[in-house]
Amino acid sequence: MRAQLAIEFVFLVSVAFLILIVYTASARSDMARAESVKEHALVKDMGYSLQSEVSMVSALEDGYIRGFSIPATLDGIPYNITILNTTLIVNTSNYEHSLPVPSVLGNLTPGANEIKKVEGKILINQ
Repeated sequence: MRAQLAIEFVFLVSVAFLILIVYTASARSDMARAESVKEHALVKDMGYSLQSEVSMVSALEDGYIRGFSIPATLDGIPYNITILNTTLIVNTSNYEHSLPVPSVLGNLTPGANEIKKVEGKILINQ
């Protein structure tokens, strides 16, 4: 009788441990998926914000100058900003988001930036 009780106890503890492992694995998977969605949203938000900044300057008169700051990371995630021809590209190691922008001279960098319009041209950090 005692042996049967010990075997049943070990079996129940094993089942409970297995359920705990499955639950932990599932929660970890959901957490990783949420982090991925967050990173994608941060990349898109940064892209739209910078696109808006550049597009706004193109609609304004010559002589406009504005300073603005770009964070070094996206909530701790390193990223890059590139402007190729008329395409703004914001990317991390996992995501890339491209947006159209007017033709500009110069590049955006993390930290302080200056954007201005001179003789119909948009200049960034020049």
